[in-house]
Amino acid sequence: MRPAQPAHRARDHRALLDAMARDGRRRGRILPRPWDPVRSATLPDSPDLADHGRGLLDALALGLHVLWVYQEAWADEGFLATARIPASVRRLLELVGYAGDPGFAAGGLQHFRCREGATTTLPPGFRVRADAGGGHPAAVFETIRAIRLWPQLNELRPFLPLGPPSPATTGAVAYAVELLQPEVSVPPPEVAGAVALTDELGDRFAAARAGNLAQRNAVRARQKALALADVVSQLKAAGGPEACPDLFEQLCEDLCHAQSLANQAGYDPLPGPLSESQELLLSLMRGMSMRQPAAVQALQDALARAPGEADVAWSRRLDRIAAFLDALVTALLQEARDQVVRLHGPRALEAADRAASVASPVASFTLPGRRGGRGVAAPGTDALYFDAAAELLRPGDWLVVAEDVPVPDGTDATAREYREAVQVVRLRREVPAGDTETAVRVTFTPPLVRRYRLDRTVLLGNVAEITHGTTTSDHPVWAGDEVHLDLAAGPLTWLRSSSPDATDGRLPQVSLEVAGRAWERAGDLRGRAGTATFAVEVAPDATSRLRLAEGGAAPALADGTPVTVTYRTGTGVAGNRPALAVAALASADPAVAETFNPLPVTGGVDPEDADTSRTRARAGTHALQRAVSADDLRALALAFGGVRQAAVLRDAVRRRDHLTVVVSAEGGAALTDADAARLRAFLLARTPPGTAVTVLARGVVPVRMRVVVRVEPGRDPLAVVREVRLRLGADAEDGVAPGLLQPDVAQLGRPVHASDAYRALDGVPYLASVLVDLLYRDGTPPARHDVVAVGPAELALWAADQPLDVVWEEARDL
Repeated sequence: MRPAQPAHRARDHRALLDAMARDGRRRGRILPRPWDPVRSATLPDSPDLADHGRGLLDALALGLHVLWVYQEAWADEGFLATARIPASVRRLLELVGYAGDPGFAAGGLQHFRCREGATTTLPPGFRVRADAGGGHPAAVFETIRAIRLWPQLNELRPFLPLGPPSPATTGAVAYAVELLQPEVSVPPPEVAGAVALTDELGDRFAAARAGNLAQRNAVRARQKALALADVVSQLKAAGGPEACPDLFEQLCEDLCHAQSLANQAGYDPLPGPLSESQELLLSLMRGMSMRQPAAVQALQDALARAPGEADVAWSRRLDRIAAFLDALVTALLQEARDQVVRLHGPRALEAADRAASVASPVASFTLPGRRGGRGVAAPGTDALYFDAAAELLRPGDWLVVAEDVPVPDGTDATAREYREAVQVVRLRREVPAGDTETAVRVTFTPPLVRRYRLDRTVLLGNVAEITHGTTTSDHPVWAGDEVHLDLAAGPLTWLRSSSPDATDGRLPQVSLEVAGRAWERAGDLRGRAGTATFAVEVAPDATSRLRLAEGGAAPALADGTPVTVTYRTGTGVAGNRPALAVAALASADPAVAETFNPLPVTGGVDPEDADTSRTRARAGTHALQRAVSADDLRALALAFGGVRQAAVLRDAVRRRDHLTVVVSAEGGAALTDADAARLRAFLLARTPPGTAVTVLARGVVPVRMRVVVRVEPGRDPLAVVREVRLRLGADAEDGVAPGLLQPDVAQLGRPVHASDAYRALDGVPYLASVLVDLLYRDGTPPARHDVVAVGPAELALWAADQPLDVVWEEARDL
């Protein structure tokens, strides 16, 4: 196929007419009577030269122009790479079966502050609003699940059990040395076997809560990497590289190794709860390890590994004893309940269960006195203690961690900073070590990524998930032979989802009722003929419509059958908002005092444009949804929603079966952990068995530059500087092509050359000359380099805080 041309090569009418006239004049010179087709017949000196040849050439030129244009256009419109008419592009995309990326709706967490003395339940679809600002129009967001609001959950104060006295120093160096020590635990000789057995059984029961061994190792690797990162940051701030260079270098090496292990292991933060008998058994075993070590040692001796016994056989024996002990405790619990029924009747057991489930958690708890504050939560912490109000939480509830940071103005004022969000996994009443009163131990995921002083840490409850979009309903007229139903409004809201029926990691927000009966939505209608089923069909231009299962159910309905389509509209970057921007109620509830989003609302991606559809369609057609080569894997990664750029790297050792996919999201951002996990699953489903795929976020190389521009005399220098900044990508405007280092234009692994700036600034109006005075990587001494090197997994972007310095002066002749 010939390369695409920026414009059709056909000559216009005037160019054709002038060329034909020149050719006619040249040929007319050899005639007995010269003929000039452009000579006017009305000249006074040649009244006998009346000639209509120019009119004939004019008509012929017009015909050639039309034929030429249509010949070129027809050829171009028949190929996806060269088609320019939107209807042609759409039709070609339909022929190859391409469905455009409909984008994603932004999502985040919303805090609802409940009034004192009131409780309420907010239904799904409760609306909040963000006013226009920051270049975005006003937007409406809706909750996606029901949430129960309690005033006790407006703010929760955490604490940790009392530990040994804190050292007088900051502890950063001591903690670093502790982390560098090998992980060796030497229990007292008299209870060595008891401790080992307790830990072994605990690991087996914890598998029900934290998954298999690989998942638990991933959690441990992630926690250690977070702890090491915190120590490195503290040492760096305290001048560690200069004071302790060897220790700092060792810490950096260990941090890289821990991060590598965490990335390879993956992370699945979906533990399940332990059973009542498992919780009770673990508590009893811990107590017996301290109070009756000889008894536990006897059990340890009975389960000791026999000489020559295989790992599998010994592990099976331990699993069987764990299952037996679990069953034994379950039987004891059941026997205790049976005794209650025998002695007091069945109503006594029902009353006890009811009292335990509805007991007021607030009035029965008093925070014990504590020495030295409420404790410090290190990075990697996944459980904290609260007063009894935390029992109002439920597994799956969200909490937002906030810090009251002192304001550096010489007063005692503080400013609240919202840091991160965690999700409740499990709640348990217990007496913390060193205390005498019962507290609520809340286990959450993911582990904390920062170090927190808990005396100034607050966790916000009453937090609900919100997504951009507004619910609406259509009532189309049913036709008996209907196959498609178009949506009156748009664009349809799509949410990220890991559900098995989610198409490519996205879920449409739409439902259908026909004659009062809800139809089932399916991702694929194959084999669904004759059933009350529909699917959401995405067109090449990323618009959506409903497709009904053909045969059987649909034709059986008479014309005029009532139809209701309920769906949500709203998607794209218009829903991305900073923290505290979604602060108005669009729905009313008297129990809600105020609302705001503690953390930014992110994840909104616009539907793809025609150029992106054209590129992805060619890549997807090439790969045919199967990755045989690295190019195929890159094409499939680009076809995944939310991925803007991708690069595939081969492992240096396992080149044949291990590939690393480096991706960049919209605007050069990094994919979230959840999106990276979905992308990895998407790619693994399309690669040969035995292939290992690792998905990594792109690295960023921050670049700084100083440019000296000389402006022609008398011209507006501000207009020239504005154009320079736009072309280099330091600024962006709607309707203007992105510049050199705009995040959506910069390419993974592409270095930045000084010549790139000269090329980008070529042709700037009224720019006499340009000089790249400085070009260097942020964090290095300012200098003029010919190139800023970029790794294959890195993206060169402008650094923060005015990275491009444009100096102008008026051009003068020497």
